[in-house]
Amino acid sequence: MEPSDDSLESTAIREVKEEVNLDFVPEKKLNFYESRWDDTRSVSHVFIGSFSGELRHLESEVSETGWFTYDETKELDIAFAYMDTIDDLRGMDLL
Repeated sequence: MEPSDDSLESTAIREVKEEVNLDFVPEKKLNFYESRWDDTRSVSHVFIGSFSGELRHLESEVSETGWFTYDETKELDIAFAYMDTIDDLRGMDLL
């Protein structure tokens, strides 16, 4: 969150726009996920919603983007607890 963000939803909207250039409309909070490594703790709040726009990633924040099947994600080195998010989406029949 940035000081200018007034909610988790507004943070999600801003971050999606900044990092992948999509206009995101959060519709439901999926969950929050916590990751720990070394002396670092990361908490991610994940929302389900709709988006529009042209996918274009911010190279200083995102190394690459792509569309993958669920099985293909199992082979990826994914940051934070995002694999837990993918598994939860799969469990909800959203993937």
